[in-house]
Amino acid sequence: DIRPMEELWINSLDGAAQVQGWVMRPHGAQPGEKHPAVLYIHGGPTPFYGYALSYEFQLMLAQGIGLILVNPRGSSGYGARHGRIKHATDGTAYTDLLQFVDEAVRRFDWIDGDRLGVCGGSYGGYMTAWIAGHSKRFKAAACHRGVANELISYGSSDMGGYGSSKPYESYTDFMLDKLKASAVTYSDEIDIPFLILHGTRDMRCPVEHAHEL
Repeated sequence: DIRPMEELWINSLDGAAQVQGWVMRPHGAQPGEKHPAVLYIHGGPTPFYGYALSYEFQLMLAQGIGLILVNPRGSSGYGARHGRIKHATDGTAYTDLLQFVDEAVRRFDWIDGDRLGVCGGSYGGYMTAWIAGHSKRFKAAACHRGVANELISYGSSDMGGYGSSKPYESYTDFMLDKLKASAVTYSDEIDIPFLILHGTRDMRCPVEHAHEL
């Protein structure tokens, strides 16, 4: 019982983009039934979801849990303007994701809007923690190998973190700016069941992220 991907496009709230995603019904879903659904956020942030088979998704669907998959701004595949990396952390992707979820709940009557979860890995883990600290839309969250503190990425990741064209008067200003954009700064606002999964030898997203979160 391989479940298909049902395509959905929305117009962004600011009118600047169209955002593509997919909704997947869980195994055994019957007409008139309501099922929980999980917003599964991709990593990167520049990669993107496509119309493809994922065993991980099928395993979740087999548990009676639907899926919502989105390529918010910051994702590649839709041109340079859509894929600007700044969109991933400036609130644009956050807004796109929440708007898409609301539209999916409106259009797909099997989705129980009162039983929504959110999860993701790497950048998806970052956005999962960010959403949990800023929104009350979801009932539970799971952060996989997430990026919680931008300073850890800058100092310990095998990528060396992201540079910045923004001028700083001091390293203290740089650190404060990075902390402002870090999910861990708002972790005291997380008040839902929150699972952290992280490999201890992860070089791309060091395990310090999990410990701090």
